[in-house]
Amino acid sequence: MPRRSRERSERSAKAGEFWIAAGIFAAFTVILTWPQAISLQSIRWHEDSFFNMWRLAWFAHAMATNPTQLFQANIFWPERDTFAYSDAVLVEGALAAPFLWMGVPTPVVHSLLLFVSFVFAACSAYVLARHLTGRFGASILAGMIFAFAPFRFDHYMHMEMLWSGWMPLAVLSLLRLFEEGRARWGVMTAVLALLQTLSAIYYGVFLIMVLGVMTVVLWFRQSNHTRRRAIVGLTLGAVLSGAILLPYLQPYRRAREIVGERPYDVARLHSAGPKHFLAASPDNWLYGGYADAISRPEKRLFAGFIGLTLAAIGLWPPIDRRRVACLAGLLIAVNLTIGVNGLGYTVLREHIEIFRGLRAPARAAQLVLLFIGVFAAYGMARLQSRLASRRPALMAYAPALCAAGLALEYATMPLALVPVPPRSPSSAWLAGQPAGIVAEIPMPSLVDRQYEPQVIYQSTFHWKTLVNGHSGSMPWSNGLLALAVATLPSERGLDALKQAGVRYIIVHEAWYGPAAYRAVIDFFDARADLARRAVFSDGKAKVAAYEVMPR
Repeated sequence: MPRRSRERSERSAKAGEFWIAAGIFAAFTVILTWPQAISLQSIRWHEDSFFNMWRLAWFAHAMATNPTQLFQANIFWPERDTFAYSDAVLVEGALAAPFLWMGVPTPVVHSLLLFVSFVFAACSAYVLARHLTGRFGASILAGMIFAFAPFRFDHYMHMEMLWSGWMPLAVLSLLRLFEEGRARWGVMTAVLALLQTLSAIYYGVFLIMVLGVMTVVLWFRQSNHTRRRAIVGLTLGAVLSGAILLPYLQPYRRAREIVGERPYDVARLHSAGPKHFLAASPDNWLYGGYADAISRPEKRLFAGFIGLTLAAIGLWPPIDRRRVACLAGLLIAVNLTIGVNGLGYTVLREHIEIFRGLRAPARAAQLVLLFIGVFAAYGMARLQSRLASRRPALMAYAPALCAAGLALEYATMPLALVPVPPRSPSSAWLAGQPAGIVAEIPMPSLVDRQYEPQVIYQSTFHWKTLVNGHSGSMPWSNGLLALAVATLPSERGLDALKQAGVRYIIVHEAWYGPAAYRAVIDFFDARADLARRAVFSDGKAKVAAYEVMPR
């Protein structure tokens, strides 16, 4: 067969295998996230699930109305750049926006993005492992480990933590840069790192660190031609990515001046230790019983005994240059995951500003899972080579058996999902009112903010500006306002709302309790500078709407 025909045939075969792999990963996603596939209007009840939906909706709203004001979100009035108080998830927002503009409900779009994130992550890790090992079944295991480990389900409510699929592709591009000596792969590496940063800032920062170390390892024993091409490609990619990334990060720098940096003690609390690499999520079928005893949220990093065993086999000598580079990536990822308990993280915090804005170093565990998946694929490929002549039937079925075992180790279904509340009567009323600042009370403290995520989600039905807010960081001005509002019924509390420019005050009986609600209502009704506009029922209690009358 002529070479070109053979190459086309090989590409066609690889493409066919890829789509088979994608189908397998989609099936595992349906199973392991059950019943999400049939409950698209439901979420895991967590404050960040509401926050996710608000972020997606705000991005679509801002892009359709005033893109230049994207970061001036409708929360925490009168602060600026409030969309930068947490990750702006630009890639996820861009993917969601067309569907939201077409009228698809926000909870449905949110659920679909979560679903796609698992398939995307698994397929990307598969593509990397397939390039490295040349084996279909072994590469399926890499996708399983990267996409479905307990760490992922522990972050099921953190949408940006699930959008990690750019990582394997960036590593693959870097490897191909030094394998082929083509500058375009250097550009692609930088662009993929940029996409990862725009999907999840945490992951972007950690990925760039890992790619830098891998570049140093791959640099040795290369021809001058390959090195020149690598410099050209990576430089062009860095310039292109920097031209996009630096302006994007400016609102975050301004926001840090308001909300401050993450304290060292917070980073230490969320830095992993050795035992956390054996901790699964509490709802894990097999290992959840001891999760709380040895771990806490953000530090449940177990890759499964099957994955770790196969990775150990894959790491056994002899290893080639590509495996050495991946081993370096794994070691750096582990060191980043253990944060201030490891080497150099404190120095990074001292000298690189962006590290002082990261709360949880343990989130670098997603990169640890990537390299464990890669080495597990190598390990399975070695086992298959050994079994090929001795037990060919077992060789063929070994990846499927290990994949089933991994699914069992990772199983947490059925996920605890609840329907997203519909538009509230007060939100419907606000949608028909003239522009004005809104306060929904009682306002929470900086510690207890259980209602605020629902408030900002409900704002997607009216898009009035709120003094309320929820995000990864909170401005002190909001906390001070909440302290003043907590004194209601009082002149101090009402004056604080007026000074903030509030026009509409929404009072929730369910949050106050009947007695406190009645006291606030009686105080408001007795005033000439407030007008009661409506009283609603939220299905459990009353909600009263007031308007501050102009002087």
